[in-house]
Amino acid sequence: MNGYRRRRPYSLAPDRLAWGQDNRAAMMRVISAPGDMASHVENRVGDSAANPYLYIAAQAAAGLDGILNRTDPGPLSDDPYNADVPQLPASLAEAIDTLEQDAFYRKAFGDGFIDYLVTMKRSEVTRYEAWVAENPDESTYVNGVTDWEHREYFELF
Repeated sequence: MNGYRRRRPYSLAPDRLAWGQDNRAAMMRVISAPGDMASHVENRVGDSAANPYLYIAAQAAAGLDGILNRTDPGPLSDDPYNADVPQLPASLAEAIDTLEQDAFYRKAFGDGFIDYLVTMKRSEVTRYEAWVAENPDESTYVNGVTDWEHREYFELF
């Protein structure tokens, strides 16, 4: 839940499917110069709360698919927050709906795994929404983070 709060315009967290040359607001940041051996690409969409194994597996599968199929990354973006490209999911619930319908990840990881992950994450969203409905007073939030999130994420991990 908490990781999606950072996706706000001009927060240096990517919110769209965009790439840019040395641009921290872009989802894919390309740092390179002709002949520079330190040239590299950064995928900035990840969140520190993500499961690192799932995150790396998903990125490896998508990256390999892009290389093998020579996927066009689209135009270079000078201002990713104003780029006319698809936006990333703005909430965990939106991300779950997107994953559930995604044929690529279903093929890469199998229907059984994707259905399991969708079920687990929907349960998480349902528990969160129930807590919010029972605790509408925002004074229970610290910097926008609920007591539920502290209990769910910080105390377990």
